[in-house]
Amino acid sequence: HGFCLEDDIAVYWSRDVKGSAEWKGDWADVSVDLPLSRKRSNELLDAWKADGVKAQSMNAFSGGTCPLGWAEVIPLWLLQQAGYSGDLVIVSIPHSRTRDRMAIDPRHVDNYHLAGEKLAEYCADQGMWKNERVFLAVSGDLAHTHPTSCTNPLFRPDPRSNFPQNGSDAGEFDRRVEQWVLDRTRGRSLASRCLELDKTALSCGLCGCLLLEGTLHYGESRGEAYIGRVLVRKTPTYFTMMSCVFTR
Repeated sequence: HGFCLEDDIAVYWSRDVKGSAEWKGDWADVSVDLPLSRKRSNELLDAWKADGVKAQSMNAFSGGTCPLGWAEVIPLWLLQQAGYSGDLVIVSIPHSRTRDRMAIDPRHVDNYHLAGEKLAEYCADQGMWKNERVFLAVSGDLAHTHPTSCTNPLFRPDPRSNFPQNGSDAGEFDRRVEQWVLDRTRGRSLASRCLELDKTALSCGLCGCLLLEGTLHYGESRGEAYIGRVLVRKTPTYFTMMSCVFTR
């Protein structure tokens, strides 16, 4: 829901970022104004390109302030409220989709996994994997095709989106993603669990979760074990939102 390229992962390359979570006149007070770490952004992009990840930098206003929308602002605001600070890098997933509209393009799955693994490898090479705290925040938006009785216009889908309804596939998709979080021992990949269902569930968060899976695989392939915990999974309107954490 931010700036994105057609087929490549985009690394934001600006001096700073600024924006609010304003949506239909509400939540404008939830805002951030933060510097980006060009050093980390450049290093990560170089590492990705060297290892074959399809990624490019994205420059806004000649490197000046890059505007953010609610999807980027909310996780940054929450981290800020919790008192965390540090080097900030923002990346976005490609906007290219299949003919099924929002469904993920299977061609990108390997690139998301590779990007996640190489992100973890970069952190390890920089001494961050063991010695520092690294937050990787990805979207937890799941299926977007639930039937809803919500009448509040703030939470209704944009009529231009014309989302179809498929409650059974949407519910099963959400359940499978939650099981992927809770059970890291069965070896079933997120793509094998969910890719086919995504054609009717239409999850915009699946791409980021695949990148996250790549980072988890990096640690697991080196003997680390992760425990996934779902804090909440709710479907208040036509789409599901999930919040979870992985600890090792």
